[in-house]
Formats: sequence, structure tokens, C-alpha cells
Amino acid sequence: MAIEIPVLNDNFDLESAIEKTKTHGYAFEDGAITQEIQDALASEIDIVPLVLGDYVSNPLNLGQPNQVHQRHSRAYYEYGDEAVPVANYVIESLALAVNSMTRYPELRSWRLSEVGYQRYRPTLDFIGPHRDRVSDTLLSITLMFCGSTVVKIHEPLGAYRDYSNLLQIDEVVTIPGTAMFLRAPGLGNGQQKIHEVLPPKEGIRNILNLRMRSTVLPPVVIL
Repeated sequence: MAIEIPVLNDNFDLESAIEKTKTHGYAFEDGAITQEIQDALASEIDIVPLVLGDYVSNPLNLGQPNQVHQRHSRAYYEYGDEAVPVANYVIESLALAVNSMTRYPELRSWRLSEVGYQRYRPTLDFIGPHRDRVSDTLLSITLMFCGSTVVKIHEPLGAYRDYSNLLQIDEVVTIPGTAMFLRAPGLGNGQQKIHEVLPPKEGIRNILNLRMRSTVLPPVVIL
């Protein structure tokens, strides 16, 4: 059965969010997505097989300046996979909204290609300071639909990919309905923001990560 529910709230200014992201590298927008789509995403994440990725004692990029500790459960799919019809619908709706913006000709062919559901347990699960993959294209979006937590934004004080020497420039409490926009290479100057996700203080936090990538995220990646 076709899905026919609104994704973005009527009073949400998508163009303003994209302009902030293009200018500053990121944007957090509360009240961006409708309660109907939050409920649909919550139902979908409960039926996909999430796998715990625990990189606390054995971090990603071990021994490198861009070493990353993280732990959370996740499941990744290509856009179009029949296992995630709600996420596919969200991608299609966002593409329709963004492709028509004449102010951003670089986004006329933008369509998110990777579905990434993630679940964070209270006090346990987190992601340390990191950037997303350099193969990300144009614009990335994360939708929060259950729980809340703090997300921090950092700037490097040393080398671009040295995550051990950082200056925190922002801190945002994300809640259900929040959309986080990240600039990937190709939008603006392509300088990706270092971001960090703290453990939820209480309750489960569920999110949908949407990225424009050539391949779906493998179990271990270079960040």
C-alpha cells in the first residue's frame, strides 16, 4: 500500500535550513518532521534487524589521529530496498522538495541513497568526535523520532583529521522531530563538520541517518 503522509511540517523552512548548512556546515531544526512520519519510522525501526556495533575497546581507525570510539545498534539499506518502505518514502519526499529549489542548482539531482537506522541505549551508546565519510555527496540529513540527547559540534585546532585537539563551537539537545543537516563535500566548500553524539540520559534514542553515497556503509569504515 502506498504511503501518503506528510514528511515535513508546513511551518518548517527547508530552504533556510539548507542555506544555514551551506554557510556554516550544519543546521539543527526542531519541529522539522511531522508526528505522522515519526510514528511510521518508529514502527519501521522495530522490525528491522539492528546489529550492535561496539567500537569502544577497539576503536575505528585505531592509533590514528582520527580514531573514533562508538557504540550503538544499527541497520543499513540501499534506497529502494523493500525492507524499509517508510525510509524510501522519506527519501522520495525530500528529493521532491529539494530538487525544485532553483536557488540551489547543485541539488537538482540530489537523492539520498543510504538508509541508516540507529538506536542508542541510555548511558551506554554514543559516537565520539568524527566526520562522516569523505564519499558522502552534497547534503546529509538525520531525523530524530524517539528520545533525546546532546550533539556537539567541534572545530579542529590542529590538523584537519586530528580529533584529539578540538574546540567545541556548539551544543544542541536533539528531540523527536529534530532534523540535523550536514554539509557533505560538494555543498559550500565541502568542509565537513566534526560532530559528537553523547549517550541519552534516559530512554532509547532512535534516529534515521540518510546519506548520498555510492555504496551502503560496511561494518567498518574509515571516518
